Amino acid sequence: MYLALTTLVGLFMIIGTTLFLLTKSSKKIINFSTGLGFGILLFLVIFELIPEVIEIFSSQYSITKTIIYILLLISLGIIILKVLDIFIPDHDSSDHNKKHFLHIGIVTSIAILIHNILEGIAVYSSLNTNLNFGILLCIGVGLHNIPLGMFITSSFYKATNNVKKTSLIMLGLSLSTFIGGAIASIFDSIMVEGLTSACILTITIGMLIYIITYELLPTVIKEKKYCGIGIAISLIISLIVMFLE
Repeated sequence: MYLALTTLVGLFMIIGTTLFLLTKSSKKIINFSTGLGFGILLFLVIFELIPEVIEIFSSQYSITKTIIYILLLISLGIIILKVLDIFIPDHDSSDHNKKHFLHIGIVTSIAILIHNILEGIAVYSSLNTNLNFGILLCIGVGLHNIPLGMFITSSFYKATNNVKKTSLIMLGLSLSTFIGGAIASIFDSIMVEGLTSACILTITIGMLIYIITYELLPTVIKEKKYCGIGIAISLIISLIVMFLE
């Protein structure tokens, strides 16, 4: 079940692909899904992941060492995505020739492929550690993948002008999350070990903080209306999941 849920997170990119091909990138849909992802991921980091890793580390180390280890691992998670982000071109470009869009699509896909594998490991490990906040992570990361899928789809579609080719490329890319989940499931016994699990979750926190701060927050600040609606709904979803714990 965990591997299926991990795979489903990656397939949210296909939702983005479908929405782009049907609406040619509706701004309202992007803003709404961005708000949903922002709210759920922020709630998850503050109320679920951070308390969880503090509890695990503090049972093994002093408060000082716990804080240091957590900050170092969070920084590592941020650095990982920052390095990958270097290879992801700016979403706004004035160059509209097909070779340019094809280049953007290919380079972005390489970065996203690596990102999705790491994401798959993190999601599977989270589900294996705590099912409820693992599900929250699936929802939050999945919603984040919708606008990401729309962006990458737009690049390939503008380069190829071929719906079938674009859809096949996006399907392959979205399934890369399954690879990460499969890796985590193969090394299942190692992943669920207390400190190993805490390290993975803490790195995940850093990755989520990067996504929240650098990828979602600028849109939330700029597009308040539909993002705000998404955030409000995300709060309701998060509270329901917390209540079920």
